[in-house]
Amino acid sequence: SSGINAEYGGKPIILIVTKADAAAFFRPLSYGGEASAASIAVLLGTIGALANVRDNDPNNNFAAMECDIMVSFLQAESWDYSGSQRLAYDLRKDLFGSGPYNISLSDVKI
Repeated sequence: SSGINAEYGGKPIILIVTKADAAAFFRPLSYGGEASAASIAVLLGTIGALANVRDNDPNNNFAAMECDIMVSFLQAESWDYSGSQRLAYDLRKDLFGSGPYNISLSDVKI
């Protein structure tokens, strides 16, 4: 494909995604301030574990991995056509990123 992936070796991309917001329909009754804290903590832990594997890989297997990893924290997951739904739409329509830094759905490893 064209764009950032072709420019940087054409490797497939693994997306690691989590919601980064909280929402409540009746805000005075439920703020939801810490509703996404667990998912953010798990994603940050995953990033830390991957970095640890990369830094302590005696056989250099991690560097030979045939993909790149992209991490995303998404907002507005509770509302219509935002967050991951919008990310999927933009990837499908080649609208994610801009100029030479666009990523399309064909770049994502499933």
